[in-house]
Amino acid sequence: MTCFSAIIGNDLGVYQYFDRAQPDELLEETSTGLLDGKRATTNKEMFKVIKEDTKDLPITWIAKARWVATEDKKIWSSSGITAGMDLAYAFLEYITGKGPAEASAGFLEMMVNGEGDDPFAAKNGLV
Repeated sequence: MTCFSAIIGNDLGVYQYFDRAQPDELLEETSTGLLDGKRATTNKEMFKVIKEDTKDLPITWIAKARWVATEDKKIWSSSGITAGMDLAYAFLEYITGKGPAEASAGFLEMMVNGEGDDPFAAKNGLV
């Protein structure tokens, strides 16, 4: 039994969600058009460079965000490696509810940061 299955049990909806996910939905490359018309974030050390490099694309870059989800919750982006853990928590909460997400964070002994709880934006002069 994995930690994941121990927390969510036999919730087939969660497993079906992952079965429907397409690998191409996980691409980070902005040139695919995946982020066109969407909000997204990225690593704060490279934020200005990425924003400049994509200035001709219709992407709304969010400077102060650990993670960002599109309104329809189909595309999620994080600002870095550890922010990916915060994104994973938010995603798990979205698909399973607060209880399983909190149980997961407790099992991992994880301090969860919310979407806008991003000290690295200020550290890198973005806000």
